[in-house]
Amino acid sequence: QEERTLMAAALAQADDGVMIMNSEGLIEYVNDAFSRLHQISPRNTMGRHFRELWMDRGSDDIIVDVMRHGTAWTGRLSRQRQDGTHYTVETTLSPLRDEHGRVTRYVSVERDVTREVLLEEQVRQRQKMEALGTLAGGIAHDFNNILMPIVMNTELAMMDVPAESPAH
Repeated sequence: QEERTLMAAALAQADDGVMIMNSEGLIEYVNDAFSRLHQISPRNTMGRHFRELWMDRGSDDIIVDVMRHGTAWTGRLSRQRQDGTHYTVETTLSPLRDEHGRVTRYVSVERDVTREVLLEEQVRQRQKMEALGTLAGGIAHDFNNILMPIVMNTELAMMDVPAESPAH
């Protein structure tokens, strides 16, 4: 009994969002962190299908596929809240099995990684710009190498032609 109380307290007070749903995808439990993360009241989640929680449906296909195969999955999902704001969560979805090995529930543990995703995108953008600058510098150098003999031969030719000549 003490162990169950400890586990219940740990789930309720975890910083990561936790959702437990049955094998059909109906929500049986969400902790406060899950409610804060998705800005959904716990009362509005119980007994609902997980697909009803978000405005976007695209990433839900991943979860349905994982549930169909009874496997675990970790990855990032893009979400849209009811107010239209977009955010990204890193999700681990794990099956819970009974003593016969049948999947009875799934537990989803989620963490908001929106800030990290934005920072990663900024780093990628900087790397692209740096690569573009290196490429442009290389092209300018190659172009300069092509032009240098033309400029030098033009200067040499101008030394041989009198200044009043139309060729000069």
